[in-house]
Amino acid sequence: AATGSGTINTLAFSLIAYFLVVEKKKNIKLIGIFFFSISLVYAFVLGSRTQFLIMGVVAVVVIVVYFHEQYTWAWLPRFIVCATGITIACIAIYQKNLWGIKDTIESSNLFARNLESLAQQQADSYRMTSVLRGLLLTFEYPFGGLEQTNYYHNMWLDAGRVAGLIPFLLLLSYSLISVFHIIRIFCNKSAPVSFRYMLLCLYIGVLANFFV
Repeated sequence: AATGSGTINTLAFSLIAYFLVVEKKKNIKLIGIFFFSISLVYAFVLGSRTQFLIMGVVAVVVIVVYFHEQYTWAWLPRFIVCATGITIACIAIYQKNLWGIKDTIESSNLFARNLESLAQQQADSYRMTSVLRGLLLTFEYPFGGLEQTNYYHNMWLDAGRVAGLIPFLLLLSYSLISVFHIIRIFCNKSAPVSFRYMLLCLYIGVLANFFV
């Protein structure tokens, strides 16, 4: 399944924003981009959209927080201009099919599972409604045992579905405590910048992956 196999890509897609924006050593930056490229190819073959969502969310958070921390808000107009230029360039490259990029993308499994297909719309609708349904059923069946019920696409709720309310609350508590500590570490300006942003990227990516 794309959901399970796609987790292999979570680290690479979570860290690409770090390698591009935060990392200063060129050799580490190039190694990171190289391995991300391999994961990118795999993502197109696999057809999972979750990794691209992770990459987008992490990139927005890292860019906003890092540039605000380093340069205050003076960077924003220049960033908007650069981001707009890069977006236009990417659209032009895709439309002109330079280097066969358009053909490669449109022949991939990722393109085949696009948002416009009826099956994908139904899958997205199920993921949204299953969150509320899973939460209600967790309290309705506090001892779990719903192994035959379709999974909710949510790690915490699926723990409750199978094992019950107490494991659900314990796992949720562990996740919230982890987030609290990550925020504390990130806000500690005496820690190395690379360490702080690596942890931030990885935890956002991993948590997002479990919210698929």
